[in-house]
Amino acid sequence: MRKIGLFILVLAGFAGLFFAIAPENRVEKVVTWLKSNVQKDPASQCLALIASDLKDPDSARLSGFYVEADTITILYKSKNSFGGYVDGYFDCLLSDSGEVDVLGTELLKLSTPVDTGI
Repeated sequence: MRKIGLFILVLAGFAGLFFAIAPENRVEKVVTWLKSNVQKDPASQCLALIASDLKDPDSARLSGFYVEADTITILYKSKNSFGGYVDGYFDCLLSDSGEVDVLGTELLKLSTPVDTGI
């Protein structure tokens, strides 16, 4: 058990060292790659769809989700106009393959405005 903990600690140290001394463009490439590969799950896809409608899209954080039939409901936190964090939720439609139905969700957004946390 101690070996695993030590391994994780050493790995975290190398990651910290990389981000501390790596050139800026290299860090940006790694962060872009991580964002594009981490956002494959339906909850993150749904958050990405509504983030642009929020007051501070970069502050949006997924705090939970639940799935019912062909809908995933995400719970998120984001900054409002005053800089405070507010809770919000949004429903996204799921396709038969389990991924977010982008077109259906965009149509749903037109009929249900996103709570921007004003």
